Amino acid sequence: MVRVGLITLFTLHFSLFTFSQSWPPQGMAGSGTSNDPWQITHASDLQNLSYIVSINQPYFTAGIYFKLMNDIDMQGITWIPIGYHIPPNVPNSFQGHFDGNGKIIRNLTCKNYIGGGHPSGFFYTLYNATVMNLGIENCDMESVSSVGGLALAASYSDISNCYVIGNIKAGKGAGGLVGGASCTYISNCYFSGNINIVGTGGYHVGGLVGTYSDICIGGDGGSGYQSFISNCYVIGRVSVVDAYAYFPYGYVVGGLVGTIDGGAIRNCVVALDSLTLNIIGTYFNRIVGYNHNAGGTLQNNYALNTMVVQDGNGNVPIISHLDSMSGLSISMDSLQSFAFYNRASNWYQMPWNIAPPSGIWKICDGQDLPFLRWQGIDCYFDITVTADSNGSITPSGTVKVVDTINQTFIFTPNTCYEIDSLWIDGVYEPDSIAAGSYTFYNVTKNHSIKVSFKKIDYFSTF
Repeated sequence: MVRVGLITLFTLHFSLFTFSQSWPPQGMAGSGTSNDPWQITHASDLQNLSYIVSINQPYFTAGIYFKLMNDIDMQGITWIPIGYHIPPNVPNSFQGHFDGNGKIIRNLTCKNYIGGGHPSGFFYTLYNATVMNLGIENCDMESVSSVGGLALAASYSDISNCYVIGNIKAGKGAGGLVGGASCTYISNCYFSGNINIVGTGGYHVGGLVGTYSDICIGGDGGSGYQSFISNCYVIGRVSVVDAYAYFPYGYVVGGLVGTIDGGAIRNCVVALDSLTLNIIGTYFNRIVGYNHNAGGTLQNNYALNTMVVQDGNGNVPIISHLDSMSGLSISMDSLQSFAFYNRASNWYQMPWNIAPPSGIWKICDGQDLPFLRWQGIDCYFDITVTADSNGSITPSGTVKVVDTINQTFIFTPNTCYEIDSLWIDGVYEPDSIAAGSYTFYNVTKNHSIKVSFKKIDYFSTF
């Protein structure tokens, strides 16, 4: 009777669409190969995928390729995570290759579906899967159980070049990107938003991943699986309230990862405004809350120096160190600097892949943290223009310039006047005066230009 009830409720959530018992849905392009993936173009395609994986076809996606062809708005749709177990206790993990193709899923809502209490995420579980180049924006996920923004759980999988922006509320464990991961490589990803844990307590909470381990066949790197989190960051707030020490180790909270059990976390950044816990945080820190048996490797990780870190006793003492669970304290100015990410000495083995024009990451220098280059976001920089009353510069005022674009300014003296001086970023530039113009090439930061004019001394020409 329970199984029938769950299936009935599951079907009701999909009542706005018609779902086939087999794949592909009518009219879908592709064949599921690497050269010809199934092409997902509508919200109903995602719902069909969720449905067909969630019923008794657990291996349908194994080795199959899917590709998102455009941004998809999920407004008004109650989402059932891809791979949720219907009927219960069947391992219906997503086991394929999901290429977000630089597209975005917006307004994803997953709240206490099927009677409440069930975990939430875009994917339920990933097994031997690949997810890349996917953005999830304005997501709203809530469960009295556990939540992972991209996936509740992942094992033997590869997640790269993805991000989640939104709000997560859970009663137990949570991760902004993944709730729990083992034998999984997570690289070049970020979470931006708020994570709130309210109520039951006793599980692992991390700004990016709740719990992370290399407990798998062959161990760390064995059988071709890499247990690394690298070049990732989180920004926003993580808060745990009304909690109690249910878990044997107490409540485990980390700015990036709650608990690590083997594997490695390298070259990551935690730039949270606050990390707070309303009880005494025995296992509570800026990068990792708990390093089980000291088995996890921590290398070249940083934490924002103004982050509020508090538990039930007040501010938590922080020992700043590059390879510790606290990470090395660093200013927001540095975290918003291209030079910080591009300087090899700051990082383990190599800097972030951020150099233009083809780096995985991009940054608007001095304005914000990095974002993925595939997001196609333009950076705008200000050129402050000043001229005295005896002439003009065109264009004038504060000129906004798209990054890497050239911008030319032309000087026009009034009648009987000529250019007297030219200052670029506060530096006198006499060699450019005669040209009557100045060009900023490949603009990647704010600039200033100032010109003054003087009367022409006609007598000096004789």
